[in-house]
Order: sequence, then structure tokens, then C-alpha cells
Amino acid sequence: YVGSIAAWFDLDLLEECVKKFPSVNFVIIGREHPIVAERLDVLKKYENFCFLGYKPYTDLPPYVQHFDAGIIPFKKNKLTAAVNPVKLYEYCAAGIPTISTDFAKGLEQFKDIIFLASSREQFVQHLETALKKSHDDRFRAVLRDFGRKNSWDSRGQQIRSILYEVR
Repeated sequence: YVGSIAAWFDLDLLEECVKKFPSVNFVIIGREHPIVAERLDVLKKYENFCFLGYKPYTDLPPYVQHFDAGIIPFKKNKLTAAVNPVKLYEYCAAGIPTISTDFAKGLEQFKDIIFLASSREQFVQHLETALKKSHDDRFRAVLRDFGRKNSWDSRGQQIRSILYEVR
């Protein structure tokens, strides 16, 4: 996972995954909000959990290239209901299968690209599937293509095209 860890991050779900997959290393990169610091300390007792803290954006590619899967374990609440997670596009651009909780209605549009979980059990199942899919070169190519089509450059071009049409 790459991103901030705050009240919206389901640390209980993460701990469940860490316990169920002892041979999988869970690496978290990002800023921690003081409200979750104590809970993160509990997770640090697991040998397969590693919290690296904040890393500059430019330093992330060498870490992400080693990810087999990306997770977005957000809680479903008023705050997350309005989130369109940039990390989804970033994970896809890197060809990384992504598992996400179903925290916002708009995520359904990505059900062919990501593993969307509506329960804790389903998140764990999807994690196992995504780890297998990480070795599927065709699937990873589909993810990269999706990432390219949704890059900032691509989106900027789409906006420019619309503006030229309106003129």
C-alpha cells in the first residue's frame, strides 16, 4: 500500500490479511496520522508486516516494482464515499493487480480491472486471487493499458479535445 494511513484505513482488515497470509510481506508506505500510530505499532509485531513511513513520490517506483498486489483497504464512511483513489490508477499503471474494499459507489465501474470486495472474507479471497494474477502477463498488460488511458497526460488531452469541440 502506498498512501496516507488515517481513520479511513481499515487496519483491522489489514491485520486479518497479515495473519492469513504469513508468507506474504505486507509493505505500507506513507504518512501515518497520530490517531492510528498505536494500532500500527500492534501490526509491527508481525514478521510479514513492514511500515516504511513516508517516502517522496520520486522514490516510490523502486518499491512499487516489487509489489505483487496493491491494496486499498478503506472503511466505508461519509469521507470515503466521495473518494476516487488515485492509487488505483497508479497501481494499474504499474501493472499491479489491485484489491479494494467497496467503499464508494463509483468503484463498481472498475470491477473488470480491480478485485472489489464487499466483505472482509471477500477481500481476503480476492487477495489470494490477485497474488496469482500478478504472474499473468496479459492481465498486467490490461492494467497498464488502463493506467495509460487514465494518466494525467491522457486526461489533459481529453479535456483539451472537449474544449476545442465547444469552441
